[in-house]
Amino acid sequence: MKISIKVFCAILCLLSAFQPILAQSAGERVYLVWLEVQRPSDVAHCYTERFDKQRVAIDAEFGNPLADLSDFAFGEDEMEGPDCFIPELKLIYRNYTYIVSLYCTKVIKYQNASPFTPSNRRVRTDVIITESIYTHLNDLRLQHFGRQTISASLLQQITTGEPLENLTEADINLDELFNEDLDPLDAQLENDVRETPLFPEEDPEEVEEDPDGGK
Repeated sequence: MKISIKVFCAILCLLSAFQPILAQSAGERVYLVWLEVQRPSDVAHCYTERFDKQRVAIDAEFGNPLADLSDFAFGEDEMEGPDCFIPELKLIYRNYTYIVSLYCTKVIKYQNASPFTPSNRRVRTDVIITESIYTHLNDLRLQHFGRQTISASLLQQITTGEPLENLTEADINLDELFNEDLDPLDAQLENDVRETPLFPEEDPEEVEEDPDGGK
């Protein structure tokens, strides 16, 4: 049976019309990874595969929060967690990778070197932890990885503190942001895992003078 050129062109037009719908229904492939980090010095390198303990592939169809995580909880307030960063989950997209600390309610974002392959190039995150995102990611964690917990030894080594105000764009030099040696976010990570001194230094202005002159 021969198909006329007009009929063939009509079929091509129909396929072209349905292509966006098919692509939309296919969604985006996302790799969800449970991380196992033991030492504070490894926190800044958790974008690599060295600390991947379990990994599952998720096809985030249209409407799935993972398909557009940055807009999922639009309008919600950010959750304020302790001043720390303890990596738990890794979300690997085609072009970007997110390292998530549910415990500290923080997210770090990396640009991928190639599809689904993270690099060490840190970029400004576009995802914040809100109540809805926390609940969704925690449900995914329980669904795919069970009730695994953060390493107790890592928790003991990392100092946590009160929530800090988020940095604004004015607080970060964008030229330094992409320089691994001078990345202010790397410096923030180092500060987060540094132990707090047992005896804080005294403020000279608050030191009272001895009325007897030390005699």
